[in-house]
Amino acid sequence: MNFDPPDMKLQPHLLFCLLWLCSNVSAQEGQVLVTETYDLINVEKPPTFPSGEPAMFRFIHSNFHPQSLPANTLLSGTKIVVSFTVDTLGNLGDFQILKDMGAGYGDELLRVLRSMPCWIPGELNGKKVKTKMVLPLRIELD
Repeated sequence: MNFDPPDMKLQPHLLFCLLWLCSNVSAQEGQVLVTETYDLINVEKPPTFPSGEPAMFRFIHSNFHPQSLPANTLLSGTKIVVSFTVDTLGNLGDFQILKDMGAGYGDELLRVLRSMPCWIPGELNGKKVKTKMVLPLRIELD
């Protein structure tokens, strides 16, 4: 048996067809091909927690556990500022602590945010867009 090497002229064409096929499959499955992130002030409809802002703060309050931090680090009035994105499917990601008084509060807040359910995505020109959010939070201990 004799096998000839494949015709080199066909390989670029096959590669193009495979790339085209993969991009169409991704688009059909609802994958986002454009990943631009918009600031909150640039969207027409901001992302929202499923049951609204009061429900979001109740979720944070009921899931934020400062007692898991060392007792001598529990500081009432501590302000934490975090940023994150809400993608076109409502998933939260790209978490970043912008201001943290230390003592593990910022990390605890990120833990709570990562456990949140999907949000309702932001919109621009009637289309869902990835949006950057900034959340300031003041910790008041009971």
